[in-house]
Amino acid sequence: MRHQPVNAWGIALLQAVCAGGALAASAPVTIHDSGQTRPLAPYYSALAPEEADRPDHSAEPEPGRRAPGAYLPLRTQLMSPGRVARRTRAEMSVMGLPAVPVFVIGADKASLRWLSANRDQLVALGAVGLLVQAETVADLQAVARAGTGLRITPVPGDEIARQLDLTHYPVLISGEGIEQ
Repeated sequence: MRHQPVNAWGIALLQAVCAGGALAASAPVTIHDSGQTRPLAPYYSALAPEEADRPDHSAEPEPGRRAPGAYLPLRTQLMSPGRVARRTRAEMSVMGLPAVPVFVIGADKASLRWLSANRDQLVALGAVGLLVQAETVADLQAVARAGTGLRITPVPGDEIARQLDLTHYPVLISGEGIEQ
């Protein structure tokens, strides 16, 4: 199977997502707006572990703000849970892999097992997570629990799937290549 090179937009997206803690504290930067852009704030509130522990978590959101589940389900059409063959940088025609390791997961059982099993290594690497599939707020909370100590951002994953020729997750993408 021939791998397509990552275009400039794909590289910019991966670099922006992988910029680490700097993005968490800075204002959002629009890299590309397809006209179908959705705000991430509702996802973040659902992913915050302290939110899941509050007894009033099911309370109505403040006026003008949507509930965390308002943007669910989060689905990626081009990827599903499954096995991923390791590919090294030399085997790929990708022009630029992320400087900070990125992992792609869903809220499915296989992804949650993988995340739990690899959490300590991902924390040590300073990896940033991309959640590409979640159906419910409970799914978001399960990912937050399994990924304690990790930064995980919900995103549609079809563009990443196309750019990196991925059909399955969970997967770790680093400067070394792609592995499960």
